[in-house]
Parts: sequence; structure tokens; C-alpha cells
Amino acid sequence: PAIVPQDADASLLIHAVRQDSDDLQMPPSQKLSVEQIESLRNWVNLGAPWPADTSLFAGSDATAPRANAQLQHWAYQPVRPVDVPLVSDTVWSANPIDCFIWQQLSAKGLAPSAEASPSQLCRRLYLDLCGLPPTYEQLTSFTQDTRPDAYARLVEQLLASREYAEHWARHWLDVARYADTKGYLDGGQTRYAFAYTYRDYVIRAFEEDLPYAAFVRDQIAADQYDLPASQRWRWAAMGFLTTGRRFNDDPYDTMDDRLDVIGRGLLGITIGCARCHDHKYDPLTTAEYYGLSGILGSSYEPEQPELPLLDPANAHLAPEYAKQLGERLHDFKAEFQRLHDSIQHEMRAYAKDYLTYLIRSNPIHRPDGVNPIKTDRTLLRGPTAYGFGALARWERYLDGLPKQHSVFGLWLQLRDEGPDTFAEAYARACGNNSASIADQLRQALSSSPPANMLDLAAVYGDLLETAYASGDAASPSNRDAIQQVLFGDDSPTHMTLDEAIDCYHLDEHVALRRLRSKIEEVTLEQTAPPPRPMMMLDRKRPVEPRVLIRGQAQRPGRTVPR
Repeated sequence: PAIVPQDADASLLIHAVRQDSDDLQMPPSQKLSVEQIESLRNWVNLGAPWPADTSLFAGSDATAPRANAQLQHWAYQPVRPVDVPLVSDTVWSANPIDCFIWQQLSAKGLAPSAEASPSQLCRRLYLDLCGLPPTYEQLTSFTQDTRPDAYARLVEQLLASREYAEHWARHWLDVARYADTKGYLDGGQTRYAFAYTYRDYVIRAFEEDLPYAAFVRDQIAADQYDLPASQRWRWAAMGFLTTGRRFNDDPYDTMDDRLDVIGRGLLGITIGCARCHDHKYDPLTTAEYYGLSGILGSSYEPEQPELPLLDPANAHLAPEYAKQLGERLHDFKAEFQRLHDSIQHEMRAYAKDYLTYLIRSNPIHRPDGVNPIKTDRTLLRGPTAYGFGALARWERYLDGLPKQHSVFGLWLQLRDEGPDTFAEAYARACGNNSASIADQLRQALSSSPPANMLDLAAVYGDLLETAYASGDAASPSNRDAIQQVLFGDDSPTHMTLDEAIDCYHLDEHVALRRLRSKIEEVTLEQTAPPPRPMMMLDRKRPVEPRVLIRGQAQRPGRTVPR
């Protein structure tokens, strides 16, 4: 942990500021002074106190203002009614807003500007509400209107105009980081086919004076409404979540982008730092960040042909277009499934190659100095620019097992033993763990006693590959220990379609994106395809989110509630 109260030497914070390691040096630009480091050591050894009760800050001029600012920050204050100030000029102050302006002007010794002319008022209104100056005809019409409520009439007229809705929708679209494109996407279609439906939703919401509460709910949960056909246009609101960048289809960065737009756009706070660590001044903890990610992660984006129509009456349109969509979706799903099945097969059928590679990753088990990722049988699935690979899945699985595991307990106890110490350590481990070793493993070791870790990896690999060739048990309850490693829910070879993406070779990533882009191109090439909302739908089973330690997908931590 970063801080172990009352034990500075065990605290990562102290190691970081002392810069004990080349891999962890904080602050990176300039090392703290000896006195500053010693102050931090003393603070940690005192238990790292940080009282929430601000009365305990009394007498500390340095910390009291900061503590007070934390409590008084405007963003966290409730909305309260405010008394309208009394002013001396009741003629100029025609309404409560004027009274507040007059109060501030008076406090600064300033006098109000002269009253604007009708043409100035007209121009200001058009620029403020519509973003463009009035035409000559519009300006003339207003200046010649002698009715006492002419100004109020123009305000209402502009508020009801399409131009007002478009102008002010632009401000919200900036908040929602709206774009028609996905950002850089290697090998894929970068244009969104239906992003415009979200843009049109925001404009229509302003046109129809949709209440702000409904406006917000639509954008994060429109799929939860049972909307009549006349209100289906509101489904498009979920483009708030889905029209952002796609980060080369990295699901964790995409999730972070969606949480960020909720935090900044709806809560008025930044929450991205919590992806990696807790922070004293951040309102959300890392656990809460991943709890939120579990809510969004329990939804999915349907492929384009599976999105509902905003107008059911369009279902009969363009039958050839619908046929092409269906065919291309079928091709994409078939390849998506094939890649998933192929990865699971390779990780099981070539388990010996994967385990041997992991052992040879340690130089003491690599006498020839090389560790090729391409073997005689397969190209192992290692890390790429877009994923950590199947090797990382095997490594994470093994690192997470207890040293008394019935199958891999020996592996964990012996993997760091070099050739000179292996025999003695092997005999000792077998003697100490004889009762807990799985029967199949014990028999295999009796038949082929290993002389080193490479031999032991070969024994494990042969066992797993033989078990795979024999097939899974009829039911999970009938699996033996070896089958459980290959087929159990916690097996590194057991994964969802989406999880398998992390194990694609680079060319497979690009090829699958191209197949997906062909689906989108059918719509993009149409003159007027039936509009569909870029919405999300609930998965059949919600996910149980886990903290990703330091924000790293290959380091899943504890489960947290949604």
C-alpha cells in the first residue's frame, strides 16, 4: 500500500520520495530535500493523521484555509434562496436581476451604462439567443414595433425559433464531446453512421422545452423507458455516452471516456484520476469509480443492424439495404465467434508451449538466451499495441493461485529455482505437499521426474493437452483438477467474446475492424437510411466490477459493488 500507518519503511510513498528504485521516483523532476522526506516519514510513523474535523486545524495558518476551502467550495453547496438586495435607484432596477447588478456596480463605485437603443437591443438578443446578428428586415421590423411589450415579444419569438435551439444545442454538444467520427481507428471505419441522431435529439430537446431532469435521464438511461412510438426520438439521447472516441476499440479507455463525460458534464467534477488511485481532494474513490464502471459495463452497444428504428414506420424501407446489413452482420459475428473459439483452442491445445514460454521468461531457465514467441506448432499470443495477450492471461492466472494449489502449487514453489538448486527443492516440495498434489499430476511426475523447471513445464503441458484432447466433463461438478484448470470459470482459457479481443494478433484486430466497417459502410453509402439511435442495452447478466490496480487491465483487484 502507498501508506502503512506507523511504518514508514513499509510505505510505498516513502520509497517513492526517497527514489529507491529507478521505476518509481516521485516527484520525477526534482527529488525532495532530506528535511522534507524526513517530515513525511515522521507523519507516516505518527499514523498519517489527517483529521476531517476542521476544528483540529486551529493554530495552523497553512492548513486552515485549505481545509475551509474544501468544505466551502461552491460546487458542493446546495442551491439556496437569496434575498434581493435593496437599491436606491428603483427606476433603473426594474427587476430582481437588476438589483443584484446595481448592488455590484455601487460597491465598485460604477454607474450603469446608458440605456441601449432598440437596434442595439435587437442585435444583442439575436447574438445571445441565436448566435447570429439579425437581418436588415428583422432589425427594421423590431425598431418599427411601437408596442410596449415589443422586446418581450421578440424574446419569446427567438426562444421558440429553430435557430435558438441549434445555437444553444451546440453548447451542450461541446459538453458531451460530440463528434461525427471515432478518432483514429487502425483499419476501421472512423465515421459514425448515426451520430447525427444525437445532435438532432439535443436540438429537439431545446425546441420542445424538455425539462432538464428528463434531458439528463434520457442521456444516461433512455433504454429503460417504455416509450410510445411518438417519443422514440428520445432514445437517441444515449449518444451522450456513445459518440465519443473509441481509442482503437480499447474497452477500458472507452469506458473511462464515458465516465469522464458523466463526471464533467453532469456532476461538474473530474473523476478520471480515480481510475488509478484514490486522492485526498477527489470526491470519488477508486472503488467508486469502478463501481460506476460496473453500471456502464453491464450494458452493451448492439451492432448497427440490431439497433431499433427511431420511427417504426420506416421498417419497410429499403429492403435491399436491410438485406445487405444482415449479411454483413452475419459475416462479422461469424468471424468474431471464430476468433474467440480459436483463441480458446490454442490456449488449451498448445498449453505446453505457453507454459514453457512463461518459464523461459526467467533468464535462469533460458540456457540458450532466446525465448521465441513462435514455436514449432503455433504463434503464441503475446502483447500487441491493442491488448496484453493470452500469455498475460496465463501469467495472471498462475500468479493468483495459492502455493498449496493442487495442480500448480509445485510450479509456484519451484519456478524461481535454478538448475543447481532445483533437485533439492523439488524433493522437498514433493515431500511437504504430497497429500495435496492432484492424482494425475503425481502419476505424471512419477513417470517423468523433472530435472529442471523446463521439464516440469513440459509435464504440466502434456497433462493439460491430454485433458483437452479428452474433452470437458459432462458437468462442472464432475471435472477433475486438471479439467478445472482448462474449463473452469476461473480458467485463463475461459473468456467472453469481448475478453478474447485482448488476445488477438495485430492483423486479427485490423481484419475484424474492417469487417465491422463494412456494416457501417452500408449505411454511410445510403442516401437516406432509416435513422437509428446510438443507444446501449442491458446485458442479460450484469457484470461484477473489479478494481484495476493502478488502472491496469492486467492487474484485476478486489470486487466492488455497482
